[in-house]
Amino acid sequence: MTTIRDPDGQGMKVNNEGRALVTSIQEAFDRHENHEHGGVWSYTFEDVNPAGANDKFFYIENTSTTLDYAITDIRAFASTAVGKMSVKLVTGTPSYITGTDVTPLSRNTRFNRAPSISCKHDTDITGLSDTGTVFMMNLRVADTDYKLSTSANIILAPGGAMAFEWEAATGEISAVISVVELEAV
Repeated sequence: MTTIRDPDGQGMKVNNEGRALVTSIQEAFDRHENHEHGGVWSYTFEDVNPAGANDKFFYIENTSTTLDYAITDIRAFASTAVGKMSVKLVTGTPSYITGTDVTPLSRNTRFNRAPSISCKHDTDITGLSDTGTVFMMNLRVADTDYKLSTSANIILAPGGAMAFEWEAATGEISAVISVVELEAV
């Protein structure tokens, strides 16, 4: 029989049914990852005005060869009412008109490390093929914050990419995308 001991040599207590008596702390994974490793970032862009209807205007790609990244939530608003933003998985090589880098901001000031992600916004990103729409956000009221959150997250495996597409022909869009690093596979 093996006794499990803590670092001070104290043995684990077991009840008369053979069950371990433990105290546990439950914590969301992204909170733990951010607190212990600084592995959560915000990607923010403001006032991007897509050139026309159904143009892609935001692109994010996992450039790591070993790490997965999860998109945990998206908060967006537009200056125009009644606009649909599609969140699409994509392949291909993006082509930009000007292409502005979106710099990640760590959500833990103790850490100064960047994820292995390439991210840009533009008025019309071309060269991409859609592999599917994972979510749609109806930004129905101008200058109102809408949140997309899913417990399953959107997982970007190595080489995986995602783009935002705007259905309306007008309107400036601003957003914050939350990204968490997952353990190496």
